[in-house]
Amino acid sequence: MHILRKIIKLCIASGLYYSGILYMLCIVKLRNRAVVLTYHRVVAEDKLSQCYSSPGIIVNEKVFDKHLPVIKRFLKPLSIAQLQDCLEKGKPLPDRSCLLTFDDGWLDNYETAYPILQKHGVSAVIFLPYNYISGSEMFWQEELLLRLSRMVDNNDQRDTDFVVTLTGIGGAPSNMALREYISRLKCLGYQKIGKVLDQVRDRSTDASINDHYVRYMTWEQILEMQDNGITFGSHSMTHRILTRLSTDDCRQELVDSKQRLESKLQSPVLTLAYPNGDHNDHTELLANNAGYKLAFTTERGFASNNTPALAIPRINIHNNSSYNKAVFLCTILGIF
Repeated sequence: MHILRKIIKLCIASGLYYSGILYMLCIVKLRNRAVVLTYHRVVAEDKLSQCYSSPGIIVNEKVFDKHLPVIKRFLKPLSIAQLQDCLEKGKPLPDRSCLLTFDDGWLDNYETAYPILQKHGVSAVIFLPYNYISGSEMFWQEELLLRLSRMVDNNDQRDTDFVVTLTGIGGAPSNMALREYISRLKCLGYQKIGKVLDQVRDRSTDASINDHYVRYMTWEQILEMQDNGITFGSHSMTHRILTRLSTDDCRQELVDSKQRLESKLQSPVLTLAYPNGDHNDHTELLANNAGYKLAFTTERGFASNNTPALAIPRINIHNNSSYNKAVFLCTILGIF
C-alpha cells in the first residue's frame, strides 16, 4: 500500500510539473509570500547506516544537491535579514521567496550540506541548541535508539530480554517497533524519559557509542560557515520543549542561549526556532522579552508581511517528501 501511494503521488506530481501547472501555482500561491523550508540532517550515502534519527528529518546528500537548482529555478532565495525587514516594516515580500533553515546543528550540516550550499551559491540559517555544540552528548531520541538497537543486535539474549521488558515489545524488537516506542515515550515528560535513559545507559556500556556519528558541529566549523555567509540562530540551550517548562526555565533557555551564542559568534542573535516547533502565547512573549525578532514554528504554511514575527510557519523537508523535483515542489506548495 505504501508503494502504491508513492507511485500515485509521483504520477500526480509529474503531471502537474510537466504540464506547467506547478509553476503557475508557484506564481499564484507565493505572490508576496515566502516559503520557509525546514531541513535537519543532510546525510552522505556512506553514513546513512550510522544515522539513528527519524526518517522525517533526513535528506540524502544526492537529493539535497537536486533541491537547490529547483529552488533557484522556481523560487527566489531570501535572506533572513530581508525577511526581518519585510515583517518589521510591513513591506510586501518578494514573490516566490524562499528561505532555507536547518534545525539542531548536526555535524552533517557542515560536512555535507555546507559544501552543497556553497556549490550552488545558496545561503541558509542554522538554529543551534547551545549545550550540544562541540560536545559529545546526543539528543535523547537518537541515543536511546542507538543503545537499544545495539543491545538487540549483539545476540545476547539477556540484553534482548531487557529491551523487551523495558519497551513492552513482543518477540525480537524491530527497528520500527523501537522507533514507535521512543515516539510514545516523547509524550510522557522529561522525568520519565530521564529514568528510562538512565536504565538503558546502566545496561549499555559500549564505549564506541561516545565516538558515534550522531554528533553536532564544533564552534570552529560554525565560525568558518559564518565567515562564508551562513547565519545562525538559537534553538534554546537544551532543546527541551519550551511549552513543557516553567516560566523561569523557559526564560532561562531563551535568554542564556541568546547571550552565549552572541558571545561565541560575536554578532547579534535575533532569530529562534522553537524546539519541536511547540510554542504558545506565553513562549512568544518570553521570546520577545529576550530580544528575539523572528521565531519559527513547525506549523505548515507561508509567510507574508502580516505573519506574526514570532510564529513564522515552515515546511518540513525530508527524503520521502522530496526525492523527485516534482514531488519536492508539490511538498513546498502544500499539495502533499
